[in-house]
Amino acid sequence: MASLSSCRFAATASVIAMAMVSSSAFAQQAAQEPQGQSGFGDIIVTAQKRAQNLNDVGLSITAASGDQLQSLGVQSAGDLAKITPGFTFTKSQDGTPLYTLRGVGFNDYTLGASPAVSVYVDQVPLAYGAFTQGATLDLERVEVLKGPQGILFGQNSTGGAINYIAAKPTRTFEAGGQLSYGRFDTIDGEAYISGPIGETLAFRLAGSVTNAGAWQYNYTRDDKLGKQDTLRGRFQLEWKPSDMLTLLFAANGWRDKSDTQAGQLQGLFLQIDEAAVAAGGLFDPAETARRIAVFRGLDPAPQNARAANWDSDRDLGRDDSFYQLSMRGDLELSDDITLTSITAYSKYKEDYSVDRDGTTLKNAGVNANGNVKSFSQELRLSGDMGRVNWLLGGNYAKNKVFSANDILTGDSTNTAILAGGPWIAASTTTITQDIEDWAVFGNAEFELTDTLTVLGGARYTRSKNDFTSCMRGDFGMQTTFGVLSDVLSGTPGAPADAGTCLNMDAATFELIRTPFAATLKEDNFSWRVGVNYKPSRDVLIYALASRGYKSGSFPTVPASTTAQF
Repeated sequence: MASLSSCRFAATASVIAMAMVSSSAFAQQAAQEPQGQSGFGDIIVTAQKRAQNLNDVGLSITAASGDQLQSLGVQSAGDLAKITPGFTFTKSQDGTPLYTLRGVGFNDYTLGASPAVSVYVDQVPLAYGAFTQGATLDLERVEVLKGPQGILFGQNSTGGAINYIAAKPTRTFEAGGQLSYGRFDTIDGEAYISGPIGETLAFRLAGSVTNAGAWQYNYTRDDKLGKQDTLRGRFQLEWKPSDMLTLLFAANGWRDKSDTQAGQLQGLFLQIDEAAVAAGGLFDPAETARRIAVFRGLDPAPQNARAANWDSDRDLGRDDSFYQLSMRGDLELSDDITLTSITAYSKYKEDYSVDRDGTTLKNAGVNANGNVKSFSQELRLSGDMGRVNWLLGGNYAKNKVFSANDILTGDSTNTAILAGGPWIAASTTTITQDIEDWAVFGNAEFELTDTLTVLGGARYTRSKNDFTSCMRGDFGMQTTFGVLSDVLSGTPGAPADAGTCLNMDAATFELIRTPFAATLKEDNFSWRVGVNYKPSRDVLIYALASRGYKSGSFPTVPASTTAQF
């Protein structure tokens, strides 16, 4: 898939930060300085990778404190839709979160497909949507930046960026927690402890747990589904060996052993109906007609959001986990120049099963197994030179992705292809992606007068994605695709076995037999320019034009031919 770019132009006014924050219900102090003559506390944000009063930042930002997030029930990134106009959250059919801001998103839940709305914790990237489950734990605040953020937050931020700021270690002892009980025996608990370890060290440890009973019920038998079982944790250690140097180590992680969600049968849309069966074609007429009759006899789900049906012989649970280790260092080279380094390593694992078709038939069952290893490094210099604030830096990232999806289709109406069988019951699509990115960027703001500031920034990015894919299958799959290949290519080939890649070459229709390989190379130049006019302390009028970059990706697809990649 080719890369996508996004360009946004904005012109607006901010009065006492209200236009920048979505609602007075949560437009309170994320962090405060003494109140000025306006009577409003200053909301401090780091949307431009330095601490600023929100009313001095010419960006469209939604900001909320950790206490406000808790009071509004914001427990995941998807819950940000409660406080952020223009933000939408969709859970894919396999449970992966998909985020959209102002209509800009990327509707692909493939493991290794980067979102168009990027997510960070303390400026450390969570490269894929599946990583973000534990991001809302023990927060100081959250900042949602709308529009392309490609200069300071990198590629894949064409829709915007979500930056969580975790609560930091304290120099005095603190501890706290909360516990709630709800419907379906839901127990939510969260606690933290923070304090000093000597004169130069401080720590903070936070954790949360969610346990709940099943909420879906089976309307054809006595069975339930939908339990929740998640654990989340974060440990931080801050070391200040001198006034010039601060080091912050963080370890974040979560584990999810919840059930997946079953689909609801609402109706049938057959690719091959009774008329097509009577007319004949490339399928077994008798077996196809029998399968259609079975589906016709099924009762659709009642009009109840909790009612569903699913396979009785499969464990529809998860065993997913994630951890991330990061180190941030800030070294003040002088009173006006700071060197910042952010290093992070992440590892994600998924192992789950889901029933998409909402029946007890093997029609669209999925077993998924995959993992991601991710490394990122950012190095930047920032400083002030009188009326000029500037920043220069570079990024490097490497992501190694493995994903294998089993598709169960033993009862499907369109897999009884060969007359008399054998028929297709299961196939497995395996992909790997080796993704490497690097970028250099810069940004500067010039105060032309006490009330007028102009700004500009640019980033150059290069990206390389080495991809492989292979579809293997059971004996019915091997035989069916072997026959199709022989018929379409006109050249009989060797029999396929369990290790044969059954995708067909787009030109010759021969089985590729070994994994399909491709490389996507991209480069991009992103930019932003703007002007801020601040006629008084409480009023900001700004105009901004920015362009971001969304990298391309390869899908996880059981491709019949290589053209589908």
